[in-house]
Amino acid sequence: MNLPDISEFKLKENRIQRFFEDSGYEALIIGRQDNFSWLACGGSSRITHTSEAGSTILIVLKNRKHAIFQRMDAQRMLDEELTGLDFEPVSLFWYEESKEEKAAQIVKGLKTISDIMITGTDYLPGIFVEKFHFPLFDSEMIRYRTFCREFEEAVIEAADQANPGMTEHEVYTLVAHECLKRELEIVTLLIGSDERVSQYTHFCDTHKRIDRLLLLAPGVRKWGLNASMTRTVFFGDRAPEELLKKYQDACSLKSAILSLYYPGKYFADILSEMKSIYEKAGYADSWGNHYKGGPAGYTDDIVLFTNRSDVTISANQAYVWLIALNGAKVEETSLCTSSGAEILTLCGGWPSGSYEYGNKEFNLPGMLFK
Repeated sequence: MNLPDISEFKLKENRIQRFFEDSGYEALIIGRQDNFSWLACGGSSRITHTSEAGSTILIVLKNRKHAIFQRMDAQRMLDEELTGLDFEPVSLFWYEESKEEKAAQIVKGLKTISDIMITGTDYLPGIFVEKFHFPLFDSEMIRYRTFCREFEEAVIEAADQANPGMTEHEVYTLVAHECLKRELEIVTLLIGSDERVSQYTHFCDTHKRIDRLLLLAPGVRKWGLNASMTRTVFFGDRAPEELLKKYQDACSLKSAILSLYYPGKYFADILSEMKSIYEKAGYADSWGNHYKGGPAGYTDDIVLFTNRSDVTISANQAYVWLIALNGAKVEETSLCTSSGAEILTLCGGWPSGSYEYGNKEFNLPGMLFK
């Protein structure tokens, strides 16, 4: 059940109205689950896990707001997801016109932006992230920090239960269970072990039994916000020197990337400097093997702005930056603040180490030895 922060909602309404004034648009339609969660301050329109579209379409005009749903969903959405937000309900029987057709009728004749395909509207889903999601408000950052602590706790619990001889799929179920127990919705979950983590970049779990090396790479969502991390477990007193060096190098590269991360920096400039950092560290060949990251928040499309030379980092914006070398991976969700990067997914429960780049110091996850 969602209890929206009314003051946060009013700020988001104001952001939409300013967009109307600046752009000439007169109406906004939200049909995607991620954008619903943004406007409903952590609410969910999910019925089907595998669909980007939700059960409810929200329409914001200059002086009215509508929520369109089928009758089977109407009362629950009003009682448990949209409480106190004053949307005018439009309830349809399943055999009547579709929600999309009804939305088209409501905005007919108005210049409208939409995140789903609606007749007579401008379908511009990327604008929602760029113009509305960021910067995060204080209440959103509080939710982010809260659920990232829960996320780390879930991964630690799963790692503590993992042992040699278990299958990758058995570890998958451990991580999934610990996440779901904390109401963290699974978005991605990669589990790989031993030689498979160097053979494949995206090591989906198999029934292979684990020997010495285990990588956990989950991505989750709560209150509409996304976070991901990668953690490395080694069963034994000491890992091979080659693996230790590569992991340390990955952390050093990560600290260099985080040092680039400050308000006003263009995404394209960050990407260019990342490439140079990889080359100087001797990993030029690894540069193109995996995307480098980008915005998080209400989207899990972290490569959305990676090559953009017209979009900058902003304060109070969430990101996932990751380093993937052959057999070693470091990935965290962080928040850009006025003073630099705040790592959200490393809260003190996992082994960590300090890394410096320039005059900045970052605490990054270490390998867990069992």
